[in-house]
Order: sequence, then C-alpha cells, then structure tokens
Amino acid sequence: MPAVAESARLPRVLPDAKARRRRLLFLCLASLGIVYGDIGTSPLYAMRECFYGQHAVAPTHANVLGVLSLILWSLVLIISVKYLILILRADNRG
Repeated sequence: MPAVAESARLPRVLPDAKARRRRLLFLCLASLGIVYGDIGTSPLYAMRECFYGQHAVAPTHANVLGVLSLILWSLVLIISVKYLILILRADNRG
C-alpha cells in the first residue's frame, strides 16, 4: 500500500470559533423554546380541562386559586425532582 503524503489528504474543515458559537447559541435557544414552550402550554390545557367537560369544577374564586396552586406546585416539584436527579447523578467521572 503506497504511503500517502500529508499534503495529499483532504483537509478537515473545522468551522471557526464564531460559527461554532453561533451554532451553539442557536441550539441553546431552540432547546429553551422547546422546554419552556412545553411547560408554558401544559398548564393552559390542564386549566381548561379542570373547568370544562363532564367532571368540571365550578369556576369559583376559590377553585381557580386551588387549581392554579396545584398546577404551580406540580411544575415546581416535577422540575425540581427531574433536575435534582440529573444533578445528583453527575460526578467527576462523567
């Protein structure tokens, strides 16, 4: 097998630092949009289902505050537990 000179190989095309930063920023923004978009619309659907349908709750002041409280606490607990589990699994070995 003939030896191939270093200059004859195709050079690897690496994007410059500015292009990599721009791509990373775009990916971060897209992931934030997905996460917060999902978190933002789910409570709206939950709120609608609580006050509409066969098993609806009467939309009184106390019920609205109660449902909002349940939705808020469920978001806080779900997000906290997910990220606590993720963070607690992290260590120096990966």
